[in-house]
Order: sequence, then C-alpha cells, then structure tokens
Amino acid sequence: MRLDGKRALVTGTGGGIGRAIARAFCAAGAVVHGVDLNVDTRPEDVAPRERFVAHALDLRDAARTGQLVGEITRELGAIDVLVNNAGILPFRFVEETDDALLDDVMAVNFGAVFRLCRQVYPAMRARGAGAIVNVASELSFVGLPGYSAYCASKGAVLAFTRALALE
Repeated sequence: MRLDGKRALVTGTGGGIGRAIARAFCAAGAVVHGVDLNVDTRPEDVAPRERFVAHALDLRDAARTGQLVGEITRELGAIDVLVNNAGILPFRFVEETDDALLDDVMAVNFGAVFRLCRQVYPAMRARGAGAIVNVASELSFVGLPGYSAYCASKGAVLAFTRALALE
C-alpha cells in the first residue's frame, strides 16, 4: 500500500492500534496528524516529524475537536483519510454504569466518530475522493458481560458506518 502525498487524521495514536496505524501510514508515504487524549510518547517514536504530528485532544470536547480539524485542514489543504480509532473500554456491569460513565463512553466511542465524519466528509465528497475508516469491534455484534456501554457504543459506530456508506 502506498499513500504518497496523502494526508491523514488518525485518532487514538497514543498507543496500540492507533500508533501502529500511524506508523504504517507514515511508512507508506502519508503525512499523519495523530490525536490522543494522552500524548505521552514523543512523536519521533512514531515517525519523523515531517511525517507525523501529535495533538493532545479530548475527543469529548466537540468545540475543540472542530477547531483542530479546521486547523489541520488549513495546514494540509485537505484530509484524504480519516481513521476513527480512539476508544475507551471501561469494565462496569450495567447497574454500576452511571450516567457520567455512559456519556463518556458514548462521547468518545461514537460521538467523536460521528462529528469527525460530519466535518471531513463534505470536502471528500466535493473532491470525489477520500476514505473514512471507523474502527469498531467484535463487540459490535456480540455482547460481553461488564461491557454493555462499550458494546452499545461500538454497535452505534457499526450502524452509523453502514448508513454513511450508503450516503
């Protein structure tokens, strides 16, 4: 896979899957702007500075998320690839899941996905090019005790992605 000249926005690049996606995209020639709540690693640990820029961002903050997308778009000219990878995975049985935790899980795992797609999709459609990858989970399809809020949020991502693909 070659991504020479492509400009990507990847969430959840502070570790795990998101960091691996950012590294692979950079190695394939893309410039990646990575977003994570905790930017505790040096960007150089992912890729050279000319390929990777790290942004600390709480994806629950809709206003700041929109501002950052605007800043990145102005800097890059466009976002060619959006990878919605960030997520939180709290273990709580349904009776232990208070409204604050439910709101956090839905805001990060689904709300941010919806907002970021809504922000980048119109320009992609106008250009007739672009790709959006929404990372869900096998828990979009099956339940797991202690993860009811997470399952619901990833199920929402899956249903939204299907609808967005048809749009």
